[in-house]
Amino acid sequence: SNSLSLFAAFAFAFATNAWGYSVTLYAHLLSAFFVIWGLHLVTKKKESFINDLLVWAIYGFAIFVDFPNIFTYFPIAVVASLKMFNWQDTRDSLKIQFNFIKLLGPILLFGLLSVYGYYNYIHFGSPMKMSNTIKRVKDLKDVNLSVPEKGSDAVGALEPRSMANGLNTFLFSRDRGMLIYTPIALLAIFGLAALKKRDLF
Repeated sequence: SNSLSLFAAFAFAFATNAWGYSVTLYAHLLSAFFVIWGLHLVTKKKESFINDLLVWAIYGFAIFVDFPNIFTYFPIAVVASLKMFNWQDTRDSLKIQFNFIKLLGPILLFGLLSVYGYYNYIHFGSPMKMSNTIKRVKDLKDVNLSVPEKGSDAVGALEPRSMANGLNTFLFSRDRGMLIYTPIALLAIFGLAALKKRDLF
């Protein structure tokens, strides 16, 4: 309903750390917006060619905004890929039809990723080198005398130890831990239970 939708929006904006991120140029809220937008498009009952293209275009823009979105948006891309197939179950057989026009969506995505790779090549010297892997300067006031920080590894966060530490930060840290700082987000558990009862999850 509209009232619950507004409540969810205001709860996310003012009862989580979203407001703290929104007053600074961070990729977090943009990433959340892209994921929610893509989820909205793939769950619409009425399909359209423009929406199909948008799902993949949003994926490309989300990756450009923040590289980890290649993983957070991936389930939406899987659902969009499954929609390329039309399943017809009859008594005697199962017919599968493939909609080749919907392939334009993934082609658009790879086109956007090519532009992203070219951007990285122009600015960082390699299509696969991203901004968060280059060395950083500690003090912009005196660049010539400053000591550059060591560049970080873009895929280092996928190591099991890093993921375990990240989960601890996500749940228990004082500055952004969900259980301490944004416990209202746990209301989503009740939403999952409601979806389960309605056979939607």
